[in-house]
Amino acid sequence: MVQPRVCRSAGRLLLAALLTALMTISASGTAIADSGSDRGVGILTPRDVYMMDYPGDTALEPNSSGPPYWNSPDVRVCPTTAPCSPGLTAPAYTTNYIQVTLRNPGPYGSGTDVGTLRVYFTTSGGAAIWPLDWTHLNSAMVTVPPGVMTVVLPWTTPGPGLVSTLYRWVSTDDPMLYEGPDTYDNARFNNNVAWKNFSVV
Repeated sequence: MVQPRVCRSAGRLLLAALLTALMTISASGTAIADSGSDRGVGILTPRDVYMMDYPGDTALEPNSSGPPYWNSPDVRVCPTTAPCSPGLTAPAYTTNYIQVTLRNPGPYGSGTDVGTLRVYFTTSGGAAIWPLDWTHLNSAMVTVPPGVMTVVLPWTTPGPGLVSTLYRWVSTDDPMLYEGPDTYDNARFNNNVAWKNFSVV
């Protein structure tokens, strides 16, 4: 008597899971079609925090292949925690403060999001392969309400030379569209990836 009931319960659970999956795929497909985006792979994103790749970036994905992706206007390195003018140089062997602007919402979701801003660096320049050539620099768990906010993270700079820095907003409610070995493509296809090069002097 027990075994048939177990089988029937298991069958109902399986059927419910299949129906849920079908409804999820249908809802995701509708959301993607309505947005007209390539965010893709059947994922419905309820939140969308982003960083600009260049001035005027509207956060649509994939982004245009024309503008440079190594000079995000949403990243600055300042001598103190106070805001400073953007620049492309940083003094060597000193504690500076990376200031990252997070914008909410982008075109794919809305509402307060919670995630981690992760920062990496490399001296390999534009040929840097993700994630092999990048070293973790710092990170912070952040709650991002609607609007614009700035996250400040300390950075003790290395010796003189070109240093590339990479910024990833990691959130279960705002997943990456695509990440592969090409850092340029990762920045282009994800509005929660930004890139900034500095000359450390």
